[in-house]
Amino acid sequence: MVFGIISGVLSALLMSGSYIFSRAYFKKHTDPVQLAVYSQINMWFCGIIMLILSFIFMDVPVSKEFFLYLAGEAFSFLIAQTSFFMMLRHVEPSRTASLLGLKIMAIAVLTFLGGHAPNMVQWGAIVLCTIAAVGMN
Repeated sequence: MVFGIISGVLSALLMSGSYIFSRAYFKKHTDPVQLAVYSQINMWFCGIIMLILSFIFMDVPVSKEFFLYLAGEAFSFLIAQTSFFMMLRHVEPSRTASLLGLKIMAIAVLTFLGGHAPNMVQWGAIVLCTIAAVGMN
């Protein structure tokens, strides 16, 4: 649980920095696909380190399904991030950042449709994130 909390806080800090750097990138360059490729390379590097740490400290099921899920997740994130960077060219970053809270709701619905129901505490967190995302806009 502590690992999840530390990872979440670190992710939030890094995401804040990424908005600053992506905005600076768009002041010099205009290609969102190129920025998405650069960011994916950085994330793959960090992701491989985290995957190795996960194998060391956790019992991760190594199976074909696990790696297919991991590849699907990476591809989905690439599409979403490229779309996000394309949107950043036209919309103020402070408006788009708050909408990222809605992805938690979308992931929860997809998880529920996939047969894994979140518990009541998780549903509460999902509802609060959705309210915060809508309220910030």
